[in-house]
Amino acid sequence: MSRIQIPIAFALLVLLPLSSSALDCAGYEESTHIVAEVATLGDAYGIDVAGNTAYVADGNLAVVDITIPSEPVFIGSAATAGSSRDVVVAGGYAYVADYTEGMQIFDLFSLNIPVWVGGVDTPGYAFGIAVQGDYVYLADCDHPYEDSGLVVIDVSDPAAPVIMGTADIPGGRALNVVVRESLAYVASDNAGLNIIDVSDPENPVIIGNVDTESWAEGVDVEGDYAYVIDTAAGEKPRGLYVIDVSDPENPVISGTVGIDGADVEVVGDIAYVSGDWLGLLFVDVSDPAAPVVASYLDTPGYARDVFIDADHAYVADHHGGLQIALLSPDSFIAASLVMGGRPLGIEIVDDHAYVANQSLGILTVDLSDPENPSVVGGLDSPGSESCIDVSGEYAYVGEYYSSTESRLLVIDPSDPVNPILVGAEDVTGRARGIACSGDIACVAADDEGLHVVDVSDGANPLYLESVAIPDEAWDVAIAGDLAYVAAWESGLQVVDISSSPALIIGAVDTPHRARGVCLVGARAYVADDESGLQIVDISDPENPALIGGLDTPDEARDVSVAGAFAYVADFYGGLHVVDVSDPLAPALQGTVSIDRDAGRVAANGDLVCVGAWGQGFHVLAAQCSDVTSVPSVPMAGMALRCNYPNPFNPKTTIGFFLPEDSSVRLSVYDPRGRFLRLLLDGRYPAGEHSIVWNGRDAAGRQLASGVYLARLEAAGELRSEKLVLSK
Repeated sequence: MSRIQIPIAFALLVLLPLSSSALDCAGYEESTHIVAEVATLGDAYGIDVAGNTAYVADGNLAVVDITIPSEPVFIGSAATAGSSRDVVVAGGYAYVADYTEGMQIFDLFSLNIPVWVGGVDTPGYAFGIAVQGDYVYLADCDHPYEDSGLVVIDVSDPAAPVIMGTADIPGGRALNVVVRESLAYVASDNAGLNIIDVSDPENPVIIGNVDTESWAEGVDVEGDYAYVIDTAAGEKPRGLYVIDVSDPENPVISGTVGIDGADVEVVGDIAYVSGDWLGLLFVDVSDPAAPVVASYLDTPGYARDVFIDADHAYVADHHGGLQIALLSPDSFIAASLVMGGRPLGIEIVDDHAYVANQSLGILTVDLSDPENPSVVGGLDSPGSESCIDVSGEYAYVGEYYSSTESRLLVIDPSDPVNPILVGAEDVTGRARGIACSGDIACVAADDEGLHVVDVSDGANPLYLESVAIPDEAWDVAIAGDLAYVAAWESGLQVVDISSSPALIIGAVDTPHRARGVCLVGARAYVADDESGLQIVDISDPENPALIGGLDTPDEARDVSVAGAFAYVADFYGGLHVVDVSDPLAPALQGTVSIDRDAGRVAANGDLVCVGAWGQGFHVLAAQCSDVTSVPSVPMAGMALRCNYPNPFNPKTTIGFFLPEDSSVRLSVYDPRGRFLRLLLDGRYPAGEHSIVWNGRDAAGRQLASGVYLARLEAAGELRSEKLVLSK
């Protein structure tokens, strides 16, 4: 693959705070984030890019037009004889490592689908591939470690490739390979990194080896260093190994960093690691002896391979197809505090943030200089602080001792340096969320439901009653006489706390598991775990209705809304900034990496504060209001909208846009490309359209849980989206 130099500023800025003394608003549309995705028919394993086209090894060979990276177009797919694992494009041909069927060659001179021209079987299973001149170098592995190694193939005549030589690797399986001049560097599973002299293609010879702790799976070489991804094997460590190969016969490990992954691409001082379940990781390798993870970007599935160009990353994402990310030189984090413990609740009031820290009690953070926040005070307590709400003159804190015992604390924060405990009341269950309005505080207490407490006398809070919630109560927000409870698998529950007894008067199910809730006007914003952000119309509290949503890559844990933007803490997915000015169509603005575990978020005025579990506390600027949101799908011309909800059970709505009157076919296929059902076939006018699919095939049979593909054909164009049926 080609190497294009990325400015060194990237490696530096991702580690440093913003340099301005004032915290201006931020344009998160320029952050490193996923700008587009293309569903492939199979699971994506490998990728290469040539010109304006991406080629994805997804069991077959998928072809995607990336002329406009944010608006990719799936062109089609060429079937391979086996099950493709990797692809390299060179000289107008695509060379495919085709697993059980060795190496296959496709002619790319056709404007549409690649045409097979030749292939050759190999002794084992073809996993990785490299091309140099007239030769292909194939990482070919077998079980149990027999006939496994490097295969050198003459492809001077693509229609008749010929195996020239092989180099078996003792005790290991060849999984990936790169070639630099006369040397091939092979990631060899249990046998670590093997360096093979290929100057004589008929007699490749191992000249150097260095063992890695686990399974060497991915490799790249830049200058005098090889970079090897070592995946976990049982209890053995895993990581990125930086290996000095200036003397190929005596390679030496210079440094390591403990991460998981599948492959690596090095550009300048940054190693871009396809981090499997961790997504795309950015590792600063400017000091080979001390590589460090600088940032990361979560992807929907398992990142297996990546191609980097000047300002975009193209990721082959197992289960997620092709993911296209904008690369930014800025981290967008103004400042960070390493607190220790878990910040489980955050409230911003004027120039201070009050943090409920699971291990350290209540901490007061001075935000008067947002680029230099500092802990200026706090209040320790014997329990574990899990949630906080500031209302009027008091802060109300949920503190738990076990899964069955908690307390509501009333705290006077008028002196931020020395907040004072005023009163407390015992409640059952584990306090997870808290809200106060007027004289009433409500505690979301997991299996024990919602507790209602009279706090009219702060020194003597009085438990009033409990409301049974259909599932675990994780968070609560109050508007007037109504409490809105994020109720795990029972979605959003609406409780009238003015009645005696308090009663559930309305409810709406959410696609996954409701963890957090925020209220603004007639809208409730729900952090819905694997279904991201869900927006609920609560103008009629007895009949709340889902009206919009935006999937996020990982697990939405918390949400806060300020102005026209929602800030979603997406755990490993970082912080997502979402434009909610149109609640029917929330749009991703940008994403910020937050130490892989963003758990809590609070937005107020010009500031956003994020609590990262086990890592600390981060301060960011609020999104500027005079920007245009980044569309999650192409908006120019014909478009197939992301289905809603997704994942779904038992039905989902599939929408599409036509720029003009067109004949339309909308079909559903399985991951192998087999037709399942025709949903639409007819002529439709320009504009927005939608149809509900009930998860059944053409014979009316209910389909099993899994990933399916919607394909829209209209006006001579094709669009596709993945549909996830989850029972």
